[in-house]
Parts: sequence; structure tokens; C-alpha cells
Amino acid sequence: MQNNIDTVYMTSVWNKVEAKVESFSSRKTSTVPPLVSLDNEPIDNIKDIGTPEDAPNIDITKTEKQNINSDTADPATDINNIKNAATTYFTVLLTMHIAYVWYFNLTQCTGEATVYKKLDILNVFSVVTGYFYNIIKFIDTGIMEKLSYYTKFIIDNTFIQDRTIFILLIGVSSLIVKYLYGFIIALYDQITSKKFNMKKIPGPTSLFSLLYFGFVAYGLVNTFKEGGPVANFIALNPIISFIGIIILVAILYVPTTVTLPFFLFGYIAYYSLFGATPDPGSLYEKVSGLGFYEALHSIMNIKHAMFEPLEDTPLKNAIEIALRGIFKYLPYIVLIAGLIPVLIQSIGISNAPVKYSFISITIATMIGFVYMSNIFNI
Repeated sequence: MQNNIDTVYMTSVWNKVEAKVESFSSRKTSTVPPLVSLDNEPIDNIKDIGTPEDAPNIDITKTEKQNINSDTADPATDINNIKNAATTYFTVLLTMHIAYVWYFNLTQCTGEATVYKKLDILNVFSVVTGYFYNIIKFIDTGIMEKLSYYTKFIIDNTFIQDRTIFILLIGVSSLIVKYLYGFIIALYDQITSKKFNMKKIPGPTSLFSLLYFGFVAYGLVNTFKEGGPVANFIALNPIISFIGIIILVAILYVPTTVTLPFFLFGYIAYYSLFGATPDPGSLYEKVSGLGFYEALHSIMNIKHAMFEPLEDTPLKNAIEIALRGIFKYLPYIVLIAGLIPVLIQSIGISNAPVKYSFISITIATMIGFVYMSNIFNI
């Protein structure tokens, strides 16, 4: 009896287990509703994160090149290239011209200072303008007389001859052009600025101050040496005279030192561009244009480069021949080398007509230099 009860119980439990398994199995195989987004759209319709297949292929390298080209074509860049090319071109030509002119000033002129003599009227009012006049006289005689004298002395007494002097003057001329250009730019900037600042104008201010106080001391010494009423008054009234001299010097110092940079600029510009007065009756009074340069080359050709040709000095003769060959083309090689940057700057100009105009003018100038070196035969 007990066995029958157990069998019935086990059967009932097994049936319940089977029912649970079938229920679980039926739920597992049933259709699961699809997931939806917050917009009630199926999740499968949302595209994957990333670049779409139909997106354009961006070439970063090409974009960078376009940016570079756009920078090059910028009007401000063009203006800067044009300005640099023009400045370099005229600087080279002016440097060569000034070298010729100063060679002429120092070797072919009378060596007489004439500028300060034309300003003798300033010396009449010596109390007011005497210091200014004396400084002008010092500059004029120092450049036109002393410098000319020592240049001729070196040529006559050393192995440094006219051709060497000319090459050295090319270097000096480049500094003169730089000074003149810097003065003009600085003056223009100050004129167009709201407040004019004289300290921004280039010039040997310290030298002018030194010369000014030097001539003040020189004038006082001469006053006592010469004697007269002024010297007697100073001797009898030293305190009043000292105060008066200090006030006068202080009043005249600023006008004098402020005016001198403009005089120095005009003086150097005039003698660098137009030259000094030639000797009376010389061939330079009748030449102009290229004839001026050719006449100077004829002087160089007559003289030796370093050594006089002698039969018993083969080594010196060989050096002389070599130097003549070098000096024949060296000035023009320097000029052509100076014009190469103009070609480089011209290439950077995006405006085609302006670019090719600069290139053509520069190349024509180079050819002209080669032509001059052949006909002048330095």
C-alpha cells in the first residue's frame, strides 16, 4: 500500500517538472519584440558611428598647399616683395655709382674744401653760429682735404694702388647707401608720426656733442690768448662771465646739435651723388654719363695694380698680371652677385607682369655690367 502511494507521489512530481520545462522551452523559442529607440524607431535603422561611405575624401596635403598658395598671393606679401626687390636693385646701382664718385673725389680733384667757405656769413655772427660754422669747417676739411691727402699719399708710397682703393670704396659706398636710406626712412617716419623725435634721426650725435664742447673750450682759450675787451671783462668778472657762458652754451647747444645731422646728410649725399669740383681744364669737365666711368677706368688702366712691371722681378710681374685679371671683373662680379637677390625676390611676386618686368630689368642690367667690363677693360 505504501509503495503505491510513493509511486503516485513521484509521478505527480515528475509531471509537474515536465510541465515547467515545457513552459520554459515555449517561452525561449517565442518571438522577442525588437528594441526601439527613444523615437520609437527600430535600433537597426540607426547608422553606425563613423565616416559615412558616401563622405568626400579630404586630401589634407592638398588643402595645405592651397593655404600656402593663398598666402603667397596675398597683396601685402606682393607689396613687400616688390619693395624689397626695388630697394635691393637701386642699392646695388647706387653703391657702384658712389664708389666711382668717391674715387674721383679723393684721387682726381683738387682736394680743396669749399663748402664751409660758402658759409662764411655764419662766422660773422660768431657768438650765435660760430660753433656750428666751426664744426662744418672741421667736417669739410677733414673729408675733402685730409682724406684726399692721405689717399694720394698711400697710393704714392705703398703697394696699395688705385684699383685697390676703388675696391675698398665699394665697401665704404655700401655703408654710405645704408646711411642715406636709413636717414630718409627715419625722417619720413618722424614726419608722419604724431610726435617728432629728433633722437630717432640717425647721426653721430655723440661726435657732434664732443665737437661742440671742444670748440667751446677752444674758443675760450683763444679769447684769453688774444686778449681784448672780452678777455678783460671775463678776468674782472669771473662769476658773472662763467654764468653767462654756461647760459649761452646751454641755449645754443640744442639748435646746433639738432641741425648738424641734416647738414651731414646733405653734405654726404651731395658729394656722393654729384662729386666734387674737378681740376680746372681736366677731361672730367667735358664728360658725362658712361663717359665719366670710362674716364676713371682709363686712369686705373694707366697705373699698375700693385707692382711696377720690371724685367728682373718675374714673381712681382706674375702677381701684377694676376691682379690685373682679377680687378678687371671683380667690381662687376660684386654687382652681379648683389643683383641675384633681386631675381629671388622677383620670383616671389605673384603678379605676372610685375614679376617678369623685374626679372627682365635685372637680367638686362647684369648683361650691361658684363658689357661695361669689356669696353672699359679695367
